[in-house]
Amino acid sequence: MGGIFISYRRHDSAGWTGRLSERLEQCFDQDQIFMDIEKIEAGSDFVEAIESAVGSCAVLLAVIGPAWLTSADAEGKPRLDNPEDFIRLEIATALKRNIRVIPVLVGGAVMPAASGLPDDLKPLTRRQAQELTDNRWDYDTEQLVKIIEKAGIKRGADARPAAGTAVQPPQRLSKKAVASIVTSALILLSLIQDNAPTLDTKIGSLVIALIALALGGFAFLDTRLNRARGKTLAITGIVLSSLTLLVDIGLLSSHETSPKPATQAAVPLYQPQHPPSQPVYPEQPPVPPATPTSAAANLSGVWAGSDGLTYSIEQQGNMLVFAGGYPNQAMIISGKGIVRGQDIDLDYMRLSDGTGGKARLRVSADRRSLQGQFRNVVNGEAGAMILSR
Repeated sequence: MGGIFISYRRHDSAGWTGRLSERLEQCFDQDQIFMDIEKIEAGSDFVEAIESAVGSCAVLLAVIGPAWLTSADAEGKPRLDNPEDFIRLEIATALKRNIRVIPVLVGGAVMPAASGLPDDLKPLTRRQAQELTDNRWDYDTEQLVKIIEKAGIKRGADARPAAGTAVQPPQRLSKKAVASIVTSALILLSLIQDNAPTLDTKIGSLVIALIALALGGFAFLDTRLNRARGKTLAITGIVLSSLTLLVDIGLLSSHETSPKPATQAAVPLYQPQHPPSQPVYPEQPPVPPATPTSAAANLSGVWAGSDGLTYSIEQQGNMLVFAGGYPNQAMIISGKGIVRGQDIDLDYMRLSDGTGGKARLRVSADRRSLQGQFRNVVNGEAGAMILSR
């Protein structure tokens, strides 16, 4: 057997022990490392093989994970209370033979108290432990390798890194983390200063926020792998870019759901408290000449629409022009038409979006209301249209 014996429980620290074994194999010859029962030949007495392996090693690494002390057997009894438990047997044998035992703490584990250990394992608590942390794994394992070397075990010829070369914690600050924070902050600042960002601005800031979030994630990964410093900065970048992303998504959602000003939904008949004043409209185009007919109704005047608009109609003979808008505001719809007895055919255009269509209205018997249907030939919008004096 080799000079390093690794004692561990599979369900407690198998992952960390596997990584540790790979690191040791980079520094020492493989035949110097005894880790698992696969190296015990078939038919060999397990206890004797363990005692022989431990007895021939110079160092025993007792890997202690979070569940090392509390591990129980099928009957619920602590495994360490069993004198034939192989972990207890390995460590107790090494302690009895005065072999150097190094407690190796992984997964945030702490050294157990002597009161919780059987008598033959109590001396373990007097041994200086070596902690292996995930975020400083290379550095911590290199320190452990140096301790093993002091026990008289030499590195292999092709060991990496060479003996005497210390693995230092990273000194450089993560540029990705800084870029994530700066980018997110600039996006938020631009969105705050721009009271009415355009759709292109919203989409662009969303894309940049995703890039900033990715930078923060990669920066956090670098700090976990000990490639760079700045774990707090990386987390700050992730939080800030996520906040920016949420703001962008909210702006895009409001852009999609905001009502279009060009489309006026039908509302109850507009009833002003006082007679509406004449709306301020641009100068109307001249009414085309037409031959008056006594059958045409006189529709000139101000009308209230069921869509909430106030309409101004000017009629000459059987030809008319009209414009509509909210009271005392600029017009948003205009058009012209022809009166055919009790029927009116209209052509209209919405000035807000350039769409338009046709409408046909019927004059009531008292000539105080116009009722009919309209259809926007551009967007397909159609519905009832009612005007009242």
